[in-house]
Amino acid sequence: MSDPVRILGIDPGFDRTGFGVIDQRGSDPTWLAHGCIQTNAQMTFAERLQMVRDELKRLIESHQPQCVAVEQLFFSNNAKTAINVGMARGVVILTIADAGIPIVEHMCNLGALPPNGFKFFAVPVKVKGMGTFPVRAFAIR
Repeated sequence: MSDPVRILGIDPGFDRTGFGVIDQRGSDPTWLAHGCIQTNAQMTFAERLQMVRDELKRLIESHQPQCVAVEQLFFSNNAKTAINVGMARGVVILTIADAGIPIVEHMCNLGALPPNGFKFFAVPVKVKGMGTFPVRAFAIR
């Protein structure tokens, strides 16, 4: 049996950036860690972005992922929030790129969630040199 692929999943934001770490072997994920990088609203926007970057660097150093899945953005109304989250997402992508880790981007369709607010789905992950495999994930409304 092949070695598992360590994947760090990121849901980017400037207020809260969610993360999860799994080891993926075939279609069987093993949970390792999850959490949230929570910034302080009293900080300047630049300081909040620095905190996201610094905490993400720590996560990368401690978990040593082989690839990182970053959620694409979707917004309905608030353009200012969309722009700020987009900037935070840019910081996340740059931090991952600086670490030399392959990035996989995916879209989570919350509109497809059932009334109970969560569902499991498979995200096809294609990583250069590692092939394509489904990562079992979940979304929460």
